[in-house]
Amino acid sequence: MLIKNNLSLFFKSMPNFNKTLFVCTGNVFRSIISEKLFIQNIQSAGLSFQSRSRGIDLYFKTPNPLLNSIVERNYSITLKGHRAQKLSSEDVMWASSIVCFTPAHQQAVIEMCPSIRNKIFLIHSIASLDPVLFKDVDYHDVSETNERLLTGLKALKSAIDKIIKPGSLSIVIAVYNEEKNIKNILTKLVTQSSSQEVREIVVISSGSTDKTNKIIQSIQSPLITLVQEKTRNGKVSALKKAVPFINGDYVLLIDGDVDVKDDFVRECFSCIQTKRVPCTGKVIPIPTKRKFFYRISAVGCEAWNALRYGNDQVGTFLYPSGYTMILSQDNFVDGIKTIDKTTINDDGLLSLVLFQRGILFRYCDNLQVYVTFPKSFRDFFRQKIRTRLGRRQTATSFFKKIEKQWRVELLKATSAQNLIFVIALFVMDALARIIASVKTRFSRNPHIWKPVATTKQSQPVPVVIPLKE
Repeated sequence: MLIKNNLSLFFKSMPNFNKTLFVCTGNVFRSIISEKLFIQNIQSAGLSFQSRSRGIDLYFKTPNPLLNSIVERNYSITLKGHRAQKLSSEDVMWASSIVCFTPAHQQAVIEMCPSIRNKIFLIHSIASLDPVLFKDVDYHDVSETNERLLTGLKALKSAIDKIIKPGSLSIVIAVYNEEKNIKNILTKLVTQSSSQEVREIVVISSGSTDKTNKIIQSIQSPLITLVQEKTRNGKVSALKKAVPFINGDYVLLIDGDVDVKDDFVRECFSCIQTKRVPCTGKVIPIPTKRKFFYRISAVGCEAWNALRYGNDQVGTFLYPSGYTMILSQDNFVDGIKTIDKTTINDDGLLSLVLFQRGILFRYCDNLQVYVTFPKSFRDFFRQKIRTRLGRRQTATSFFKKIEKQWRVELLKATSAQNLIFVIALFVMDALARIIASVKTRFSRNPHIWKPVATTKQSQPVPVVIPLKE
């Protein structure tokens, strides 16, 4: 059974701007200017959003010509040809998000269609600006010396920029003995970040004893901040160490032993621009010569990806992949503070903390990470026991339900071609769960796990050919 959530909480926290309707009083000032600025920004960003603007009480047919001159000169938009249009129920039903400028506008829309209150937002709340800035001005006093008018225009510009522009990103990587992988992933992230609004790449090296630190220091980039822990204290401890160095509006958490394509950072900003955060990405196994282990990893990933996609579509709790996640800075900082440093299942627990606050993770299949999975029985069990141990350490019954959902997806993915690998994965998974249940009671420091050696072999991202069914 899928774990349900209050969808009203979800929509309050995550506006969908694919079809945006701006509503003010007369549709000759705030709403039409906002729509024009919105169109300007989405065209610049290459987004396919749609927009409309409407008024609830029309008192002028067209915008003031002097107002048009001001916005043409200062904001490179034009109001010529616009005629005020009154809000209709069709407009309300068309919109995915309705942006109002005052509580009175908001109430008028609700009275028209009470069932859609969850997609109505006040512009000052979305943009985190003073609501006074969005009050109406004296339309008979439109002039270049009217400070209230000019301040209001600047507020509209600032608000629309915050809605469309993705904001800045901090990248956080927690590593331990990643000398075989860290140069590859860091070099790619640094190169891709040069054309994006990336504030910093914070690498926390938790007790590394190999050449990891030297390799990081050898990469000449002002973006990179290396934080060294003398002793290994687990991933949660490392992530907590990153908090003081984060300046971005959003945080990308990514493992140091994954690989990405050359458009990965751009895809991160695509998820942010379309308001699909917090989110996790698609995990793709890297083919290896050990076909058996590659095939069981492939069917396992296929089931997880399908489960995340399905949960995202119906608006339920989504168990994110720890390989990559994007969160707002506030959600990351507030969430990680609540998690004990001995926690193994940091990704799942972080998602659960946000879920309990009414915030759902999304699944972005364009956000792809390539992973080398274990290539020996010893490493396979070492990794699987660790993940299942984490799900039994905290909120046991909750995360056991997630595992059951995954096994259902695994059955759905079964075909004649992969049957033997699905059966093998079921058997090995069952054994890993039994061992994890025992270790939960007797292991002293389960959050300090042994490295999975055969996953620490860096490879360039291949052209992955889907498995035949």
